[in-house]
Amino acid sequence: MPKITRQICKTAKMRFYLHILLLSFAAVVNGQHIFRLASFSSDVKSTLANVEEGSFLFISSSDNPNYLKNIQIETAGSFYNALDISTRMFSASSGRKIGLKVLRGLSITTTNNNTISSKLFGQLYVTTAAQAQDPNFLVYDVVARETITPTDNLSKTYVLFNVHNRSVDGFYPYYSGIISNLTQDPNSVLVMNTGIPGQQLRNVTKFFANPLNDTGVSHFFTNIEPLSIPLPVFYISATLNGPTFTMESGSIPATTINTTAVSTSGLILVNDDELAQNYTVNLNADPAYDGVCGFLYVSDLVDNVEADGFFYGAVLFAGFNYDNTEPYASREYKFYAQQLGIRPTSPNMGFYSFQYYNIKGALLPTPPTPQTNQPTNPATSRIPITSTTQKAIIPTTTKSADFKTFSILLVFSAVFQRLF
Repeated sequence: MPKITRQICKTAKMRFYLHILLLSFAAVVNGQHIFRLASFSSDVKSTLANVEEGSFLFISSSDNPNYLKNIQIETAGSFYNALDISTRMFSASSGRKIGLKVLRGLSITTTNNNTISSKLFGQLYVTTAAQAQDPNFLVYDVVARETITPTDNLSKTYVLFNVHNRSVDGFYPYYSGIISNLTQDPNSVLVMNTGIPGQQLRNVTKFFANPLNDTGVSHFFTNIEPLSIPLPVFYISATLNGPTFTMESGSIPATTINTTAVSTSGLILVNDDELAQNYTVNLNADPAYDGVCGFLYVSDLVDNVEADGFFYGAVLFAGFNYDNTEPYASREYKFYAQQLGIRPTSPNMGFYSFQYYNIKGALLPTPPTPQTNQPTNPATSRIPITSTTQKAIIPTTTKSADFKTFSILLVFSAVFQRLF
C-alpha cells in the first residue's frame, strides 16, 4: 500500500475509534450503552454503571467465534459468553435479535489478550428498561437479504447493526448495509438517524427523512433510491403503517448513479472509515418539465476540507460548499435538475451525508417556432440572424447560519450578423 494511503487509512481508523467512543459516552448519559468489544481489556473486570434493571443486552459481531467465547458477561449471578448472546435470533431466517435481560448489574471480562481484543469489531449494546419492554422496539443484524413488513399500524423503531466487513480496503467502509424497496404510507413519517435512539453523536442525528420538510416546504417521496449506509449502527423511526423495506449487508460501490424515477430521493453518505470519492448522480429528468431540486446535508468534517457540490438543470446551475463550521444545511432550488455532483476536497473528510431530491413539476410552455424571411433579392439580402441564449456560470456567495451557496442566474446572448 502506498505511504500516503496508509497514512489516510490510519487517520480514518483513529476517527472511527473516536466515533465509537462518542457513541459510548452519549449512551451512558441516557441509560443506554454501546461499546466496541475491543474496549474491554483482559487486565480488568469491566462493570457498567447506569444500567437499568430489566434492560436488554445485545451483541452484534462477525468476529472469530473462538474469541467471542472468551468474552464473559455476568448478570443476575449467571454467566454468558458473547458468542451465545450474538447468535440469539428470533428465527434462522431473520436478523432480528433476542436480548439478554439484565438484572442486578452487568459486568464483562475477557481472557483474550489485548492484542486480540484490539482487533475485534463487534459491538455491545444495552437498552433502557422501557425500550426492552416495548414490542415495537426492534433490534436487527443487517446480514442476509431480508424484507421487513409491518403487520400492524403502530409506530416502530428499528435499531440496525451493520456487521463488520472483513474484505476491506481504503475505498470500502468497515461497516455497511443497503436499504432498498422502501415504501410507506403517505400519512406516515420516517426518519433515519445515526447511532442509537436518544443519543446525539457530534451534533449529527437525522440523515434521511420522508417526508422531508427541512427546507420549509414538505415533500413526500413515493420513490426512494437504494440507500447505501456505511455506519456501524443506525436506527429508523416510523409512524403508522410502515415502512416496508429490504435490508442486506453490503455497499453500493458505484460513484456514478442513475436514478430510477422522474421524482425521487436518494442518499450519498460517507463515514470516517472510508476514503471520500467524487459522486455523480444522473437524475432521470424530462427537460420538457419544470420542477424543484434540493438536499438535506449533515456532517462532522475534519479541519481544512470542504464538501462541495452542484445541481445542473437544462439552463440553470446551483453550487454549494460546506466546511466543518457548518454541520447542517438544507436548500431547495426552483428548477428541475438533470445532474447532481458531490466533490470532496480531500480523501479523508470525516462524516458527511447528502439526502438529495428532484421533483417533476408542470409542463413547460412550448416555445414559439422562430420565423425567417426568405430573401427576395439573394444578391443583396442579409443571411438570417442566429441567436443563442445560455445561463452563464458566474458564482456569487451567500452565507447564513444554515447554509452557504452560490447560484448562477446570469443570462447572456450573442448575436452574429454578416453582410454580403
